[in-house]
Amino acid sequence: MNKKIKILVLSLSYLFFIFVLFISFNAVIPDKKLPVIETKKPMIKKIENEFINDKDSIYEILRDDSKVNNKKVEHNLMKKKYQKKALVNKIEVLSKEGEVGLENKYLVQFMSLKSSHKSLLASNQLEKKLKDDNFDLKLVVKPKLIGGKKFFRVLTDKSFSFNSGKLLCDKLKKKKYKCILIKL
Repeated sequence: MNKKIKILVLSLSYLFFIFVLFISFNAVIPDKKLPVIETKKPMIKKIENEFINDKDSIYEILRDDSKVNNKKVEHNLMKKKYQKKALVNKIEVLSKEGEVGLENKYLVQFMSLKSSHKSLLASNQLEKKLKDDNFDLKLVVKPKLIGGKKFFRVLTDKSFSFNSGKLLCDKLKKKKYKCILIKL
């Protein structure tokens, strides 16, 4: 009995598929008797534009305006170029001053967690991974109050200058560690 129902359902589904196929074929290929609507007149007419090359014509105004805009763009590009050079010079001056006055004022932070227990466990695991990757870093957990909430930062115990800390952080990032520099 069960096999008969399956065969019946299968044969009905094939018949339904053939019926849908026949209807879609008729929808795609219409009869020749159906009228097709076609336009006798063209929808768009071409009009020849005979304009006078006058100083007050729109074409002259647009040409003059584009020259003014080009001058503004060139002026803005030059201005930005000088601003970039000035910014580079300021960065160089600040980095030279920073090397002299701000020696070893930065720490490398790996993570910040809300629980001191979790941060201690994470720091121990991270320290082991760092030793496996040939980084000789000791990690400490320091509490920090931010916005009324207490966070526990996992930091290096050794402080660095900005440049050496940035180099260390870049090396760590190449090994897929997430870190940032924070100022003491």
